[in-house]
Amino acid sequence: MAIRKIQVFEGQGIFDIAIQEYGSIENTFDLLAENTSLVFDSSLSSGLELKVDTDDKGVSDVKNKIRQDDFKVVNSQQVDESTVEGDYNNDFNNDFLN
Repeated sequence: MAIRKIQVFEGQGIFDIAIQEYGSIENTFDLLAENTSLVFDSSLSSGLELKVDTDDKGVSDVKNKIRQDDFKVVNSQQVDESTVEGDYNNDFNNDFLN
């Protein structure tokens, strides 16, 4: 059992960290067990330090590729909806309310 410490990147959520560190969202429970102050809907702040123990856990091929490429999984980033243009209604055309 080799516990490492990692820092949360801006826009990352609990599921992003599970995928990034374990290679699978299924290991979210392991992440929560190692960081007892977290719950499923915890809001993670950039720079927050978390403990991870990925030995013999997760999907080896995926987590190794993520580490090799120094890839950061970020799916929880907030989108400014004011920058989205068009009405995108059920007629499937981008008529911009004209």
